[in-house]
Amino acid sequence: MVRLLFVFTLVFFTSCASSLETKSNYVSGNPLTIDIFAARGFLTGTNYERYYFDDNILWRECGDVTKEDNQKSDVLLPAFAFHPNLKLENTGKELLNAEEFRKISNTAVNLFDVMSEENITNLPPPESLSSLSNAGVFEIRINYNGKERAFTTSLDGINEGKLGVQRMTRTLFTLIRGVGPVICGSQTFFGIERR
Repeated sequence: MVRLLFVFTLVFFTSCASSLETKSNYVSGNPLTIDIFAARGFLTGTNYERYYFDDNILWRECGDVTKEDNQKSDVLLPAFAFHPNLKLENTGKELLNAEEFRKISNTAVNLFDVMSEENITNLPPPESLSSLSNAGVFEIRINYNGKERAFTTSLDGINEGKLGVQRMTRTLFTLIRGVGPVICGSQTFFGIERR
């Protein structure tokens, strides 16, 4: 009886803990785009990285934010459209290999599946970009199969977060950062590495 109770308890807590860890896979032919913008204050100013994924191609850019825009970056525009607050330092365009495409697409679809209002409500708000002591901004928008989901939070919230949606977002960001050569000399971006 004790063993049965132990097994039931173990199964119950395991299922609760992994409720956000869905295992969806990208379905070939379904349109998928990912747009990520991350920025945070540093000693020399405010650094940013931006990534746009579409149709097996990843556009990348990095540089400095020259002026804060009401604490929200508001730069989630079509890929690499001109934005007056961004001082571009480096760009890149990478064609993903099959393994990179599979990992990024599957991770993005899994994240998309859990980007419901109830899962993003408790995320920390974005903070100022102009101070070293603030947690910065992280914005993500995923369009999958004709539907769009997005949220804005702090960069530190993604880096240090314990919620499932934060961990999944961090995983996707590290995979995307790992494509191609290092840009702007940043092997890590405020604690978020390349994978």
